[in-house]
Amino acid sequence: VDVPKLSTSGVYEIETEEQHAAFLEAHPDKLVVLKFYASYCRSCIVLDPMFLRVKNSKKLKGLPIVWAECKASRHNKQFFKKLGVLALPTVHFYDGSNKGGLVENFQCGPKNIPLLKKKLASFLNT
Repeated sequence: VDVPKLSTSGVYEIETEEQHAAFLEAHPDKLVVLKFYASYCRSCIVLDPMFLRVKNSKKLKGLPIVWAECKASRHNKQFFKKLGVLALPTVHFYDGSNKGGLVENFQCGPKNIPLLKKKLASFLNT
Protein backbone atom coordinates (compact mmCIF):
# COMPACT_ATOMS: atom_id res chain seq x y z
CA VAL A 1 0.00 0.00 0.00
CA ASP A 2 1.29 3.44 -0.92
CA VAL A 3 1.83 5.65 2.08
CA PRO A 4 -0.06 8.97 1.97
CA LYS A 5 2.17 11.88 0.98
CA LEU A 6 2.80 14.70 3.41
CA SER A 7 2.04 18.02 1.72
CA THR A 8 4.12 21.15 2.23
CA SER A 9 1.39 22.40 4.59
CA GLY A 10 1.91 19.37 6.87
CA VAL A 11 -1.33 17.61 5.93
CA TYR A 12 -1.25 14.01 4.67
CA GLU A 13 -2.97 13.40 1.34
CA ILE A 14 -5.01 10.19 1.41
CA GLU A 15 -6.09 8.98 -2.03
CA THR A 16 -7.50 5.47 -1.60
CA GLU A 17 -9.45 3.28 0.81
CA GLU A 18 -6.30 1.20 1.35
CA GLN A 19 -4.26 4.30 2.24
CA HIS A 20 -7.02 5.37 4.63
CA ALA A 21 -6.93 2.03 6.49
CA ALA A 22 -3.11 1.94 6.56
CA PHE A 23 -2.93 5.55 7.76
CA LEU A 24 -5.28 4.91 10.68
CA GLU A 25 -3.35 1.77 11.57
CA ALA A 26 -0.06 3.70 11.49
CA HIS A 27 -1.31 6.28 14.04
CA PRO A 28 -2.86 4.24 16.88
CA ASP A 29 -1.80 6.71 19.57
CA LYS A 30 -3.05 9.86 17.86
CA LEU A 31 -6.21 11.72 17.00
CA VAL A 32 -6.55 11.72 13.21
CA VAL A 33 -8.40 14.74 11.82
CA LEU A 34 -9.41 13.97 8.24
CA LYS A 35 -11.02 16.49 5.89
CA PHE A 36 -12.96 15.29 2.85
CA TYR A 37 -13.17 17.86 0.05
CA ALA A 38 -13.44 18.43 -3.69
CA SER A 39 -11.48 20.83 -5.88
CA TYR A 40 -14.71 22.10 -7.50
CA CYS A 41 -16.45 22.79 -4.14
CA ARG A 42 -16.55 26.49 -3.23
CA SER A 43 -17.01 25.86 0.50
CA CYS A 44 -14.04 23.48 0.42
CA ILE A 45 -11.85 26.12 -1.22
CA VAL A 46 -12.85 28.76 1.35
CA LEU A 47 -12.40 26.25 4.19
CA ASP A 48 -8.85 25.25 3.26
CA PRO A 49 -6.88 28.21 4.73
CA MET A 50 -9.14 28.21 7.83
CA PHE A 51 -8.53 24.48 8.35
CA LEU A 52 -4.78 25.10 8.14
CA ARG A 53 -5.02 27.96 10.65
CA VAL A 54 -6.70 25.61 13.13
CA LYS A 55 -4.08 22.94 12.41
CA ASN A 56 -1.25 25.43 13.00
CA SER A 57 -2.74 27.09 16.09
CA LYS A 58 -0.42 27.38 19.10
CA LYS A 59 -3.04 25.70 21.33
CA LEU A 60 -2.70 22.44 19.42
CA LYS A 61 1.08 22.47 19.01
CA GLY A 62 2.70 19.38 20.49
CA LEU A 63 -0.61 17.52 20.95
CA PRO A 64 -0.99 14.00 19.50
CA ILE A 65 -2.92 15.02 16.37
CA VAL A 66 -2.29 14.01 12.77
CA TRP A 67 -3.98 16.02 10.00
CA ALA A 68 -5.05 14.53 6.68
CA GLU A 69 -7.32 15.21 3.74
CA CYS A 70 -8.97 13.15 1.06
CA LYS A 71 -9.95 14.69 -2.27
CA ALA A 72 -13.14 13.52 -3.96
CA SER A 73 -12.81 11.90 -7.37
CA ARG A 74 -14.90 9.59 -9.50
CA HIS A 75 -12.65 6.74 -8.29
CA ASN A 76 -13.48 7.12 -4.59
CA LYS A 77 -17.18 8.03 -4.65
CA GLN A 78 -18.23 4.64 -3.20
CA PHE A 79 -15.53 4.87 -0.55
CA PHE A 80 -16.86 8.29 0.58
CA LYS A 81 -20.39 6.86 0.79
CA LYS A 82 -19.15 3.85 2.77
CA LEU A 83 -17.58 6.25 5.31
CA GLY A 84 -20.78 8.26 5.67
CA VAL A 85 -19.49 11.32 3.83
CA LEU A 86 -22.72 12.69 2.38
CA ALA A 87 -21.73 16.30 1.68
CA LEU A 88 -18.52 18.23 1.21
CA PRO A 89 -16.59 19.45 3.05
CA THR A 90 -16.82 16.89 5.87
CA VAL A 91 -14.44 16.28 8.75
CA HIS A 92 -13.86 12.99 10.57
CA PHE A 93 -12.05 12.43 13.86
CA TYR A 94 -10.56 9.00 14.41
CA ASP A 95 -9.38 8.08 17.89
CA GLY A 96 -6.42 5.73 17.92
CA SER A 97 -7.13 4.73 21.51
CA ASN A 98 -10.63 3.68 20.39
CA LYS A 99 -9.31 0.98 18.01
CA GLY A 100 -8.87 3.67 15.36
CA GLY A 101 -12.61 4.17 15.41
CA LEU A 102 -14.53 7.07 13.99
CA VAL A 103 -15.60 9.35 16.84
CA GLU A 104 -16.81 12.43 14.91
CA ASN A 105 -18.38 12.87 11.48
CA PHE A 106 -19.68 16.34 10.66
CA GLN A 107 -20.11 18.71 7.76
CA CYS A 108 -17.54 21.45 8.15
CA GLY A 109 -18.02 24.38 5.84
CA PRO A 110 -16.33 27.70 6.63
CA LYS A 111 -19.17 28.65 9.03
CA ASN A 112 -18.44 25.52 11.08
CA ILE A 113 -14.84 26.37 11.99
CA PRO A 114 -15.98 27.32 15.55
CA LEU A 115 -17.61 23.86 15.75
CA LEU A 116 -14.36 22.21 14.60
CA LYS A 117 -12.42 24.11 17.29
CA LYS A 118 -15.01 23.25 19.94
CA LYS A 119 -15.02 19.55 19.05
CA LEU A 120 -11.21 19.47 19.07
CA ALA A 121 -11.08 21.22 22.44
CA SER A 122 -13.66 18.94 24.04
CA PHE A 123 -12.02 15.85 22.59
CA LEU A 124 -8.55 16.89 23.75
CA ASN A 125 -9.74 18.56 26.97
CA THR A 126 -7.79 21.73 26.14
